[in-house]
Amino acid sequence: MNPYLSEKARGEIPRFLKWLRNAGLAFCVFCSFGGLYTLCLDLQAKDTSHVGGYVLWIVVGAVPLARFARGEARRYHARTIARRLESYSGPEVPLRWLYNSVGMDAKDLAWYFENGYFANLSLDLDQKVVRKRTVPRHDPKRG
Repeated sequence: MNPYLSEKARGEIPRFLKWLRNAGLAFCVFCSFGGLYTLCLDLQAKDTSHVGGYVLWIVVGAVPLARFARGEARRYHARTIARRLESYSGPEVPLRWLYNSVGMDAKDLAWYFENGYFANLSLDLDQKVVRKRTVPRHDPKRG
């Protein structure tokens, strides 16, 4: 795994929580499509007495799905940035090179750094570089 990604960017959660999240997402899909389906049936029958309830179920299902998709998109972009940083050979990565390679500006990149998506990296906007921190590896010969 990429050494520059934090646990937040990796999306690592225990297996039980992953199962629970997936079950919750399946329930949200069920709520959204079930609400939409029954809303369409009622509108075809020209019955508008329960429209508010069906719209509520659509929203109850759609909001968590949208929030989850947004988080997944952020993790995807963080992984893309980390891969580009890992491919650069030097200890300091020029921001201009990073802007061009990932298609983001300074504000977008700074957001990922401020919100804890990266480990072992520091963003210096004054000098326009990203510094890679060297992580000491355990040497069994030293005890």
